[in-house]
Amino acid sequence: MPDHRSGTAQQSARIGQAGAAPPVMLPGMLDAIRTLSYRLCAIGLEPALARFHSEIETFASPFVMQNVEVNAYLDGYARLLDGGADDIDDARHLLVMLDQCDAVVCKIRRKALTQGTSIALTYLLVALTQSADRLRKLLFLVDTTGELPSAPTLDLAALACEAAPNEAEAVSPRRAAALALALELIAAHGERYKVRELFADNIDLLARNVTENASRTGEHYIAESRPEMKAMLRSSAGAGLVIGFMALFKLLLSHLRAAPLVEAFLFSVNYSLGFMFIHVLHFTVATKQPAMTAARIASGLHSPDGRNIDLDSMAELINKVLRTQITAVLGNLATALPTAWLIALAWRAATGHHLVTPEKALHLLHDIDPFGSLALFYAVIAGACLFVSGLISGYYDNAALYTRWAQRIAQLRGLGRLLGQARLKRLGLYMEDNLGGLMGNFYFGILLGTLGTLGYLLGLPLDIRHVTFSAANFATAAVGLDHQISWQLAARSLGGVLAIGSVNLLVSFGLALWVALRARQVRFKHGTVLLKTLGRRFLQAPLTFFIGPPAQPAEAATQRGSE
Repeated sequence: MPDHRSGTAQQSARIGQAGAAPPVMLPGMLDAIRTLSYRLCAIGLEPALARFHSEIETFASPFVMQNVEVNAYLDGYARLLDGGADDIDDARHLLVMLDQCDAVVCKIRRKALTQGTSIALTYLLVALTQSADRLRKLLFLVDTTGELPSAPTLDLAALACEAAPNEAEAVSPRRAAALALALELIAAHGERYKVRELFADNIDLLARNVTENASRTGEHYIAESRPEMKAMLRSSAGAGLVIGFMALFKLLLSHLRAAPLVEAFLFSVNYSLGFMFIHVLHFTVATKQPAMTAARIASGLHSPDGRNIDLDSMAELINKVLRTQITAVLGNLATALPTAWLIALAWRAATGHHLVTPEKALHLLHDIDPFGSLALFYAVIAGACLFVSGLISGYYDNAALYTRWAQRIAQLRGLGRLLGQARLKRLGLYMEDNLGGLMGNFYFGILLGTLGTLGYLLGLPLDIRHVTFSAANFATAAVGLDHQISWQLAARSLGGVLAIGSVNLLVSFGLALWVALRARQVRFKHGTVLLKTLGRRFLQAPLTFFIGPPAQPAEAATQRGSE
């Protein structure tokens, strides 16, 4: 409801300062409490939940016990209304049962991080959380003692200030909670049949499903300290070495002058096999943003009380991701550029002619010109491809865990006779741990290899520019022109490489952050405060902002001992 209309709601949603809800509203609220309790009980006994928390079937389920407590509470409330009792017990014990329900939900979420999840399970957990929260709000409104705490998601002091801007008009916590619930119900009713809201809710559910699983493939994309930054630099340097050869193979494949679809297939094979090889060697490609990054960001969005967003923790995590990705870019460039340069020199020494003609070399330089070409727009497309590959990686990681690939592969008798049971078991564990990374890199290669051909066939400006391949192409072009290029052209080309890397990083990271925000339904108003928090961290410690904090004493001692 718009703010300028909230005054009418404030006047219409009048609830007593000390007593419970007025009689005209009380029966409906009590029926809603009973319905929500039954819903909690039914959802809590779903087999999908029992799979992650088998104690539900062994011991007394808190979802069932809360229904028993609700029925007892409502029976006592009915006797109070009929005059058969002077007072009823408060609902504190019922709130304890709801807290136990929340604890079970938290346990299932933690297990889902390592065992995978599904959209159905994600929906059930969201429904449980929302139902328990609504039940707490209603219990607070019908309470007769005035001592029952409110729902953790309600900040009654802030609601009271919003309901009564003038200090002369004091608003009780119960009235503020009633107004908040009324506005929530009115907004939900108004958006009930909107197609846009339906799509938004489903996108939020899918986003939560993607970020629910902590993809182990992406663990090494976030460096916590300077020693880890050095490890990231070494890992990305290895990837740059491989990418230098991938750029060579792409140039050789382009010399075949194959049909467009055949060329797209060959380019895709080159990219996919190269990126998968990088993953097998445990190297790192710059600007990769797997689902783990979004999950880590999403996990830091809320403060412990569940009411406010922990912007400081989120800013710290975003800072870690940014500086880790910058380190990965520098590591890739530090080896990709000299590798491509040495390959071009070796090719001329071995064959007597350049790897690329002067015309092709000028074309390669034009492709990375940030002002004279669509290089930055193509870098945006490459960043989107990096983000999509991260989602694919998270999806397959989650699928491998949820469907228990290691156990399934171990049951393949034919493959067991061929490899032996011990090797088959190791293969199953490896595939379960690395399926997401392999499939994400495979599809990333397909995206990079086919988009240019798709744009050519459709007559649309579709292509990709990745920072590492752009650097390799610059080195190859410099050798192809016998290093006879002006300093202005060299500066513009190198500036284009850095600009392409920045766009790759910002787009892929921004989209991953968008998924995390959609997963927790955090809107842009928090993003403005978040940017201010990041800026404050940069001004306080610029060096630490980019290279990370030094190793802790215990960590440094451990490293010296290992050396």
